[in-house]
Amino acid sequence: MGPAGISGHQVVVGTYVEGDGTNQLTAFAVCPAGKKPLSGGFDAQLGSMRLNVRESHAASYPPGIHAQFPTGAEVWQVSAAVDLNGSPASTGWSLRAWATCAFVS
Repeated sequence: MGPAGISGHQVVVGTYVEGDGTNQLTAFAVCPAGKKPLSGGFDAQLGSMRLNVRESHAASYPPGIHAQFPTGAEVWQVSAAVDLNGSPASTGWSLRAWATCAFVS
């Protein structure tokens, strides 16, 4: 048996969440059971708007803490809003998170 470490590395991509220029969006990439997010990131579909990222980090949601994760989860979480840059407030945009997940022992 080797030393403790990292195993089972995989990249998980969340689904796009959508809003308009008046919404802050929060996107999640959820690691499989038992795995933890080691790093992560995001991409957005914005048109001519500019993205203002508020947070991009690993988060742990124990059971019952977050309605979206009733059984608990290890996630990469990204929250962002847009600077309309001349676009109408009704202009749609979307945000998606991704995470590099692995078993850590």
